[in-house]
Amino acid sequence: MDVPRVGRFLVRHGREMVVEPCPDVPDGDVRAYLLGSAMGALLQQRGLLPLHASAVEVNGRAIVFIAPAGSGKSTMAMHLQHRGHRVICDDICAVAIEGGAAWLWPGLRNLKLWRASLGAIARTPDGLEPVLVDMDKYRVPVDAPADDRAVDLAAVVLLDWGEDFTITPLPGAEAVGALVANTFRGQLVVPMGRQAAHWRQCLDLFGAAGVYRIVRPRALDQLDRASILIERLSLTPTR
Repeated sequence: MDVPRVGRFLVRHGREMVVEPCPDVPDGDVRAYLLGSAMGALLQQRGLLPLHASAVEVNGRAIVFIAPAGSGKSTMAMHLQHRGHRVICDDICAVAIEGGAAWLWPGLRNLKLWRASLGAIARTPDGLEPVLVDMDKYRVPVDAPADDRAVDLAAVVLLDWGEDFTITPLPGAEAVGALVANTFRGQLVVPMGRQAAHWRQCLDLFGAAGVYRIVRPRALDQLDRASILIERLSLTPTR
């Protein structure tokens, strides 16, 4: 991968990353691509399913949020953390399916939040590292203690906007399509020759955990109501 004005990144065999930074590039910009696109490639090479998602642990089980960029995945995770739940990962969620069960591995110990989302918790960007130097989005350290164990994945939640609160299970084709569309760096699947394996992973994830759509108003002061719906999903029996 060649990123103009940042550097070149080579990922091999799911075990090795080689980085050639451009002269005078800020360390944070290199780190953003190393822990983003390059990490997504490494996880795919290892045979894991990397979702472009955020995840929290609720009642000992993982709830994963998928949605297009800017739909509030990290904001939802942040709010659930303030309700006492542990953030497991943000941006990239590494999923393994074994023996008919889905497991989520923990990721980086920070959330990527826009300035407006910081305002919802009465916080300013002062002292926070921007994701990229010219971006008004910041890395917010996660307060919960680190935990390296894999967590039972209870549900994948597709976040959507609407006038009122609803939660509905997605049928098979739509659910699997959402998982395919929200695979982190899904454009790497074809050149890696992983089309069949990737489709099988998404199908198996649908079979192992529920996939739901939650519709909620586009208002930060309504996050509590959305959080209650999500907390109930952790009590849903696994398929």
